Amino acid sequence: NTTQFNWCRSKLPDHPMPVPPIYQPEIPAEAVYWAAHHRRRELWVGYSAVLAILGNRLAPSFADWYLAKTGFDGQQISDMPVRAGRPDNLFEPVSDLAATHGMFDDQAKTRSPQLWAATHRRIVAGATAAAAQNTSVSPTNFSITNAPGDTAYPIAGFSWVMLRTSFSDATKGRAVVYLFQWLVSSGGQSEGASLQYAALPSAVQGLALSNLKLIKAGGAAVLT
Repeated sequence: NTTQFNWCRSKLPDHPMPVPPIYQPEIPAEAVYWAAHHRRRELWVGYSAVLAILGNRLAPSFADWYLAKTGFDGQQISDMPVRAGRPDNLFEPVSDLAATHGMFDDQAKTRSPQLWAATHRRIVAGATAAAAQNTSVSPTNFSITNAPGDTAYPIAGFSWVMLRTSFSDATKGRAVVYLFQWLVSSGGQSEGASLQYAALPSAVQGLALSNLKLIKAGGAAVLT
């Protein structure tokens, strides 16, 4: 949420905007400061960045298709045309528009749980140990909140993803299932560990994979 969208040279029909989710600039600033004071080769910032990077590694053609479908409209404010002749900073600075925030304060996120997790390894490691103790997992029994152990973090949460049980587009359906199969299996879990995410317990992985086997693409199950 910076002021660049108010003064950039734009040929779009509507007013430009950052692709949601929008973050306040303090979040990347904190990440830059943290990275400058810690020996970390790479630091990903924002859950959307994690999805984009991992999705492009696993299914780059699907990522390109999704971006082509949503990227153009996603960078514009619907029904807000760019004012004709508005000043821009392509060749010279625009006076009186400098600010620390842009015009999207009402929808910009002020915190990033993903960045917090990436910069708090010990706490996340404690949550990992607590998660491993819950071996009886079901859709209604998955919590690791207030788990036992001296290193367990007292608060833990899960991210939920809702998927269709049937895709008429077989190619898209298979891409989605294969992406989430990778995420909950050893490949995705090893990537998560490098980002300081608590690994899923084996029982949770098994539950996720069993549910993925229920999804059909073009009328046929993707996983058997």
